[in-house]
Amino acid sequence: MKVKTLINKLEKMNPEAEVLMHGKGGFPVLFVMAAEGIDPVWLECESDTDMADEIQSRFDDAIENGTDELDVYMEMLEAGINVPMVRKYMGNSVADAMQKFCEEHGLI
Repeated sequence: MKVKTLINKLEKMNPEAEVLMHGKGGFPVLFVMAAEGIDPVWLECESDTDMADEIQSRFDDAIENGTDELDVYMEMLEAGINVPMVRKYMGNSVADAMQKFCEEHGLI
């Protein structure tokens, strides 16, 4: 399928619907990937990615660049990286801190 065909199909869908891979019981799409300057484009879900590394990289990048915690969590949630996923890959203390912050700021 070409990107333009996918866009046309998705335009007819509920924009708030979750996009899953591997059927209606599958994993949520987390990333849209492309190699710089070349085709193809591909989708990745939790099972395609080292999620512990991905989450840690987001935290490290936020610290390095001074990104606001609110922005980090908003971007993570928008991408489908939620508290249960953080708990699964980063442990209870990291997930508990995310949950507390997100609840206090109305993100969840």
